[in-house]
Amino acid sequence: IHDLKIQDLRIGDQGEYTCQVTSLNRPAGSAKAFLRVLKNLDGLKLMQRINSSSSLKLEPLSLTQPAQLAAGKSGELICEAASSNPAATISWTFSDGARVQVPEFSKQKVEKRQFEQPIKGSVWIEKQELKDKLFTVTSVLEIDGQSVTDARHNLLIECHAKVLNFELRPMSASTRLYVTVPPTVSLAIEPHRQNNEYHEHDRVTAVCTATGRPDNFVYTWSIDSNGPQLPTVAPSTSRLTLTLTRRHDGQTIRCSAANHEKSDAEAVIRVRYGPKFEPSLPTLYSAEIGGSAELSCQADARPEPTYAWRRGDSVGAPRSGFGSGSGGPVVGQMSRLRLTRLRPSDFGEYVCTVSGAEFSSISRRVLLAQKAQPRCESAGQQFARLGRSFRLECRIVSVPAPASEGGVQWWRNGRKLETGDRVRIYREDFLGGTTSFVHFEEVQSNDFGIYNCTATNEMGSQSLLISLTIEDNIPVAFIAGASTALVMVLVFMLVLLCVCRKGYWDSRAAAEQHRSAMGEQSCSKS
Repeated sequence: IHDLKIQDLRIGDQGEYTCQVTSLNRPAGSAKAFLRVLKNLDGLKLMQRINSSSSLKLEPLSLTQPAQLAAGKSGELICEAASSNPAATISWTFSDGARVQVPEFSKQKVEKRQFEQPIKGSVWIEKQELKDKLFTVTSVLEIDGQSVTDARHNLLIECHAKVLNFELRPMSASTRLYVTVPPTVSLAIEPHRQNNEYHEHDRVTAVCTATGRPDNFVYTWSIDSNGPQLPTVAPSTSRLTLTLTRRHDGQTIRCSAANHEKSDAEAVIRVRYGPKFEPSLPTLYSAEIGGSAELSCQADARPEPTYAWRRGDSVGAPRSGFGSGSGGPVVGQMSRLRLTRLRPSDFGEYVCTVSGAEFSSISRRVLLAQKAQPRCESAGQQFARLGRSFRLECRIVSVPAPASEGGVQWWRNGRKLETGDRVRIYREDFLGGTTSFVHFEEVQSNDFGIYNCTATNEMGSQSLLISLTIEDNIPVAFIAGASTALVMVLVFMLVLLCVCRKGYWDSRAAAEQHRSAMGEQSCSKS
């Protein structure tokens, strides 16, 4: 008997061996034997297959790293039994002890085994690889999304693998099912008011309440509507405090809470506020006799305000009905007052009073003026110093005002005045007209002379000749002031002289009276 003894057996020793016997008297003989080297698993890996938009990856799982699935979403767990001989058999178990045996691998057809409890899904061998005489088996546990509910949160899932002849040394890997639940969000405004209706300047707090898993929500806030949009706000807390303004009326406050997913809740704010006139309303209106005019005092308020137009001398008077009142008649009750077939008495000041239901009233004065051609009112002679800056002024009373472009023109020597870095023209409007200026940054000798200021509106034109004259070294105002001071000094000296002379004559008269009295006394003693 001849034995082959192999010590320290390795997987590489597996294979077919041939024993050959030779004899001088007999033909050679041989026998074959196959040696299978059994090997238990090197390890068992439990993973979750994550499908992202750009790649497919496997996340390792354990009891401390659970398999995360969103409620209602399906998922796949992978169990990999590596480096055994023969190939391992795999089964899956759950918290309630239910076991699902994975069918054996077949190269011809992938066989899936369905199961219903405690969750719904299927298992199969995805692949079985042989490398260096060792088998690696990969099993898939597919979980149906309908089974992924909040009630299955924390479900224990185990993968078991065992190898023939190593049944007493099976391996297992465990994890738990962590069911993520999208946030359920609600939004409330405190203090509570019916229909979320508040007043301007009220201080309110929007409280966002969210439930879900995980509960470490990230909160974001925004305020918007179909109207003017307010800036987006983004505190990281579940509360947003606001001081309400009229701009918040009709705005939608939206709270978003996010864990693995994002959910919203919103509430519409209603704000009551007092009347406020719209910006850029004109103060001066113009019309012709016999024509028509429309005056406006449109105001923004909630609820809608009421309007009362009166002539200017009845401002603030209480209203007792359309067409009459103790403070004068109410001539209109709309935001716009339309006047037709104008008479001279219709021109003048009008007052529009706007009232809110629970707010203070506001008033606005407007002037209806009769259209007329411009009238220039500046001095015909204006003085400037050589080398100094100076503004040549042309004040124009005009209803309507001259157009901003070309309504006022300056001429000199029959030519339109040229402007540049040193000379510029601008205007300052006032109610009922405008003042046009020619600004000289540094007056030069050739700047002195006659200037023509011409103003034009739809009613006509008027021109004014203005002489720009060099100012004397000693200003007239200084000479006038000095003369006045000299006159005052002379008057003071004359008054002082009169007082002194009166004192002198009074003293002399008293002395004469005293001597007369002394003389009379001497005669009586004699």
